[in-house]
Amino acid sequence: MAHELLHVLFMRQGYPGIEFREKSVPIGIPELANLIDDAVIHPVLWRDLRRRGFDDSAYWNTELLKLNTAGGAELPLAAHTGTLCDAIAFADIVASSGLAPDPLFTSAEPHSPVTVSLAKQFCSIITHDNGTTPESRAAGMESLITKVDDVLIAAGFQYFRLRTWVSVSR
Repeated sequence: MAHELLHVLFMRQGYPGIEFREKSVPIGIPELANLIDDAVIHPVLWRDLRRRGFDDSAYWNTELLKLNTAGGAELPLAAHTGTLCDAIAFADIVASSGLAPDPLFTSAEPHSPVTVSLAKQFCSIITHDNGTTPESRAAGMESLITKVDDVLIAAGFQYFRLRTWVSVSR
């Protein structure tokens, strides 16, 4: 509950969010947009929760267990955009958990190399300046949207550009 309340508080303090340009968007766009929004805001939000005395270790243990037991073979990105969603969600976990990133990447890499490679790229954008201001988070959100579009285009999804359907609101 505190987590969701902080989302509202951060929004009222001017932190960015994703806004849809049209009411009707292609399948997959809302999921990608929500993941990007969370991945950029969560590192600041979880840090704030820990600063306020919340113990989030049980939550991260559960998230990591889900990640490690998801199973299934990873498909090439061009065949499965879910890999892109998985990579954004993984980057969110790595950037937000406060845990050392290298062991997390190393443990997932053998069974999800494409996801891990993308998650590393996304994580470097999310944590680029380690900024906690609304302005730095908005810049991170813009950069992450651009990177996701670049990945989509490289995978053959020229007409599935996220930027066509979403913008960063403040």
